[in-house]
Amino acid sequence: MEIKETNDIFLLTGAGFTKNFGGFLATEMWSQIFNDSRIQNNEKLRSLLQNNFDFESVYSEVVDSSRYSEEEKNVVRESVQNAYKKLDDATRHWKFNSTSPHPVNIYGLGDLFNKIWASSYSKPAIFFTLNQDLFVERRWGHPSPGAPRFKQEFYQLDGRELNSSEFVTLPSENVEEAVVKGLSSHNGIHYIKLHGSYGWRSSNGTNQLVIGTNKESLIKSEPLLRSYFDLLKNVIGENNKKIVIIGYGFHDAHINNVLVKGVEDHNLKIYIVSTQSPQDLKLHLQNANYKINGVGHIRSGGIWKGVHGYFPYSLKDFFPGNQEKTIYFDQLITALKS
Repeated sequence: MEIKETNDIFLLTGAGFTKNFGGFLATEMWSQIFNDSRIQNNEKLRSLLQNNFDFESVYSEVVDSSRYSEEEKNVVRESVQNAYKKLDDATRHWKFNSTSPHPVNIYGLGDLFNKIWASSYSKPAIFFTLNQDLFVERRWGHPSPGAPRFKQEFYQLDGRELNSSEFVTLPSENVEEAVVKGLSSHNGIHYIKLHGSYGWRSSNGTNQLVIGTNKESLIKSEPLLRSYFDLLKNVIGENNKKIVIIGYGFHDAHINNVLVKGVEDHNLKIYIVSTQSPQDLKLHLQNANYKINGVGHIRSGGIWKGVHGYFPYSLKDFFPGNQEKTIYFDQLITALKS
């Protein structure tokens, strides 16, 4: 994929980002699925979830296995889809005020984006996410190059729910060209949903969410997601980039592979905002092995070597509801300038 040079700093968010606005972490997604009446009425599936708290692993075990009936597979698909609908319901009514259950100063967060992407009018600003929720679309409406858009009314918070009849279907042809055109025709912020989205149907008509234990093969099978993953690799390959990572737990091998290569081969510098302790994250990375280009193993501790800033705080700590400026904000901006 040939793209013009992007901004020197880019962003990657995981479920911990939307958690700041009422979203669900993986354990909460598990409970949404487990509590679904369809699961509770199927003893085999209920027992499976009782003994496996990784809902993505359960999803793959059921959907990709001949040991489960089509009815059971459909129950899991529908329960997972319903959990993502509940995630949208949980975040679409978010409002910023000091008495909110999640009083993140959204204007302060916007100021962070502005400082990160101060040169975005001359270079495209890239906002990668692993999330499938619609919070960012509803709050800011950033375009996703090459992807069809929802009706305009959904690009606002406190909007109505998105019905399945209003889902959009991803393109199957000329996708890479559309992504390149989208990046070149707009120098603002581009929102890249690496794992697809709630409300997106695959180019073959199925609901497209990249979950489970075979994410890389799912990405390769969907033209738009394949182009987005190539974009991530291309941006890092521009060399000497800085990435701000908010709310990602580093559990996706295919993402970690790219980050390791970025650190080892392209001088990628990583800045992490996460409520997880740095000790716990370092231990997790050191204990995980990931293949690089399908050959051999490289310890993902290589990611830790690339960390140049760590901020063990929530976005509420960064941007409190009283709108006071915090030292954490200044420290992050100073670190990115160094």
